Amino acid sequence: MIAQNASQVNKVVGQLIAKAWMDNEFQQRFVANTVEVLREAGLMLDEAAKVVVVQNYGEMPGFRLAAAGGYEINLPPLSGDLGRERLYSATAKDGEQIAPTLCCCC
Repeated sequence: MIAQNASQVNKVVGQLIAKAWMDNEFQQRFVANTVEVLREAGLMLDEAAKVVVVQNYGEMPGFRLAAAGGYEINLPPLSGDLGRERLYSATAKDGEQIAPTLCCCC
Protein backbone atom coordinates (compact mmCIF):
# COMPACT_ATOMS: atom_id res chain seq x y z
CA MET A 1 0.00 0.00 0.00
CA ILE A 2 1.10 3.54 -0.79
CA ALA A 3 0.24 6.28 1.70
CA GLN A 4 0.17 9.28 -0.68
CA ASN A 5 -2.71 10.28 -2.92
CA ALA A 6 -2.74 9.49 -6.64
CA SER A 7 -1.66 12.99 -7.64
CA GLN A 8 1.46 12.85 -5.45
CA VAL A 9 2.31 9.34 -6.64
CA ASN A 10 1.89 10.33 -10.30
CA LYS A 11 4.16 13.35 -9.86
CA VAL A 12 6.94 11.31 -8.23
CA VAL A 13 6.61 8.42 -10.68
CA GLY A 14 6.62 10.86 -13.61
CA GLN A 15 9.86 12.38 -12.38
CA LEU A 16 11.40 8.93 -11.96
CA ILE A 17 10.32 7.90 -15.46
CA ALA A 18 11.85 11.06 -16.92
CA LYS A 19 15.08 10.38 -15.01
CA ALA A 20 15.12 6.76 -16.21
CA TRP A 21 14.74 7.95 -19.80
CA MET A 22 17.77 10.20 -19.38
CA ASP A 23 20.03 7.94 -17.30
CA ASN A 24 20.51 4.28 -18.27
CA GLU A 25 22.21 3.39 -14.97
CA PHE A 26 19.31 4.82 -13.01
CA GLN A 27 16.85 3.00 -15.28
CA GLN A 28 18.51 -0.34 -14.53
CA ARG A 29 18.39 0.38 -10.81
CA PHE A 30 14.76 1.53 -11.04
CA VAL A 31 13.78 -1.73 -12.75
CA ALA A 32 15.80 -3.92 -10.37
CA ASN A 33 14.98 -2.14 -7.08
CA THR A 34 11.70 -0.36 -7.73
CA VAL A 35 10.37 -0.20 -4.17
CA GLU A 36 13.72 1.06 -2.83
CA VAL A 37 13.88 3.82 -5.47
CA LEU A 38 10.27 4.85 -4.76
CA ARG A 39 11.02 5.10 -1.03
CA GLU A 40 14.15 7.15 -1.71
CA ALA A 41 11.98 9.49 -3.81
CA GLY A 42 9.74 10.10 -0.79
CA LEU A 43 6.84 7.69 -1.30
CA MET A 44 5.71 5.86 1.80
CA LEU A 45 5.20 2.18 0.99
CA ASP A 46 4.49 -0.52 3.52
CA GLU A 47 6.81 -3.51 3.84
CA ALA A 48 4.51 -5.76 1.79
CA ALA A 49 4.22 -3.34 -1.16
CA LYS A 50 4.69 -4.98 -4.55
CA VAL A 51 5.66 -2.61 -7.35
CA VAL A 52 7.29 -3.64 -10.61
CA VAL A 53 8.49 -1.73 -13.63
CA VAL A 54 7.24 -3.11 -16.94
CA GLN A 55 8.13 -2.00 -20.45
CA ASN A 56 4.92 -2.16 -22.49
CA TYR A 57 5.86 -0.42 -25.69
CA GLY A 58 2.36 0.43 -26.91
CA GLU A 59 1.10 1.93 -23.67
CA MET A 60 1.51 5.29 -21.99
CA PRO A 61 4.10 5.65 -19.24
CA GLY A 62 2.55 5.64 -15.81
CA PHE A 63 1.56 4.03 -12.54
CA ARG A 64 -1.40 1.68 -12.21
CA LEU A 65 -2.85 -1.26 -10.35
CA ALA A 66 -1.44 -4.55 -11.63
CA ALA A 67 -3.77 -7.32 -12.79
CA ALA A 68 -2.17 -9.78 -10.36
CA GLY A 69 -2.29 -7.36 -7.43
CA GLY A 70 0.27 -4.76 -6.40
CA TYR A 71 1.25 -1.99 -8.78
CA GLU A 72 2.99 -1.55 -12.13
CA ILE A 73 4.97 1.34 -13.49
CA ASN A 74 5.05 1.33 -17.27
CA LEU A 75 8.38 2.55 -18.61
CA PRO A 76 8.27 2.35 -22.40
CA PRO A 77 11.26 3.53 -24.40
CA LEU A 78 11.50 7.29 -24.92
CA SER A 79 9.38 8.03 -27.98
CA GLY A 80 10.80 9.76 -31.02
CA ASP A 81 8.01 12.33 -30.53
CA LEU A 82 9.50 13.34 -27.19
CA GLY A 83 13.22 13.62 -27.77
CA ARG A 84 15.75 14.18 -25.01
CA GLU A 85 16.13 17.87 -25.88
CA ARG A 86 12.39 18.41 -25.64
CA LEU A 87 12.22 16.50 -22.34
CA TYR A 88 14.97 18.69 -20.90
CA SER A 89 13.44 21.92 -22.20
CA ALA A 90 9.93 21.26 -20.82
CA THR A 91 9.67 23.66 -17.88
CA ALA A 92 6.93 24.99 -15.69
CA LYS A 93 6.42 28.72 -15.09
CA ASP A 94 8.68 28.63 -12.03
CA GLY A 95 11.49 26.94 -13.98
CA GLU A 96 10.95 23.50 -12.44
CA GLN A 97 11.23 20.56 -14.84
CA ILE A 98 7.85 19.07 -15.74
CA ALA A 99 7.27 15.33 -15.33
CA PRO A 100 5.51 13.45 -18.11
CA THR A 101 1.73 13.42 -17.92
CA LEU A 102 0.69 10.11 -16.43
CA CYS A 103 -2.54 8.27 -15.82
CA CYS A 104 -3.28 6.49 -12.57
CA CYS A 105 -6.01 3.88 -12.53
CA CYS A 106 -6.04 3.27 -8.80
